[in-house]
Amino acid sequence: MLKVSKWYVTLYLTDKAFGGKEEGGWWYDTEVMQDAPNNRSFDEKDIAEWYLENLQKYENKMNVGRFPIDSAASTGIYRFRLEDRKPHNKPAERPIYE
Repeated sequence: MLKVSKWYVTLYLTDKAFGGKEEGGWWYDTEVMQDAPNNRSFDEKDIAEWYLENLQKYENKMNVGRFPIDSAASTGIYRFRLEDRKPHNKPAERPIYE
């Protein structure tokens, strides 16, 4: 049986979220899927990679004036990502401090 792989190019808003006060405070990375007309799925990885590369100029424009995610003034930055599974928000569940 032939397995058909899908490749997904998806826009995410990447930021940090406050995890808790333990050890003086800790943060974790988040990625929230955005509803964007550029989100697409592909059957071939090389075509998906080409498409992702061509989206770089749009990604750069969307992030003009936005602060890096390590800044206290950050509201997140946009990133297109290539994945080999259906896109989803990350993390799927809020992490706990251990």
